[in-house]
Amino acid sequence: MSSYVSGPQFAVGTGTSWLGNVSAGDWFTGPDGRTYKIAAIAGNGALTLQKIYLGPSDTGETYGIAQAHPLLSIYAEDTVVDGVLIPKGVYLAKAFIQKASIEAAHIGAAEIDTLHLRGNAVTIPEFAYVATHAGTISALTTINTLTIDRASGVTTKLDVSLKVKGDSDVAELNVAITRQIGAGAETVVHSVSAGLSPRGQFVSFVLEDPDTSGGDTTYRVTATRTGDLDPGNTGPTVSGISLYATQFKA
Repeated sequence: MSSYVSGPQFAVGTGTSWLGNVSAGDWFTGPDGRTYKIAAIAGNGALTLQKIYLGPSDTGETYGIAQAHPLLSIYAEDTVVDGVLIPKGVYLAKAFIQKASIEAAHIGAAEIDTLHLRGNAVTIPEFAYVATHAGTISALTTINTLTIDRASGVTTKLDVSLKVKGDSDVAELNVAITRQIGAGAETVVHSVSAGLSPRGQFVSFVLEDPDTSGGDTTYRVTATRTGDLDPGNTGPTVSGISLYATQFKA
């Protein structure tokens, strides 16, 4: 059947009977070969398209109209329906999925009110950052703190990084990460020593906490200077103190 495409979002038909036969949501294939979703039917010879028609205005050209996808359509291979190419796949207009197993998925855009990941298979890392610890360090000092609600039986990965700066050939800074579950005792999980340099030294380490108890757990990054400073020496100072904690199943 012939058609004439005129306005930017309109299709005008000659001798067409679109009322009652075409619905909003159906697909219009114009003389330009492109497919446009129909927004409304204004009459037997007038359609409103959702998007601007990109082809040239013309008369005496053929067109195609394909009905909107039903609730579920399955195409085992690329299929042309009423002049419209439908790539192979499964098409759902609307779906409620009570239980599903998905090996791989790509989601272009999603809005989720509440998301629960069963068994802590994946968690978003908890993070604490201190740009600069004020003053120099001598005695035991806490320089960063992070409290998380750990799931029982799940491994916690810890990632610590910071910059140490000072001026001494003898003294060092001992950096440790400790764990305290609830109001229990504080336990050292890991520690390293860093020399003092006027230019500064970056310290970082990643480890798995061997304790898999659950409940509120506080991790602290502490620092202690070991050794005495020579006369005129300064430091140590610390900055850029990052602490990540992530839980995951082994």
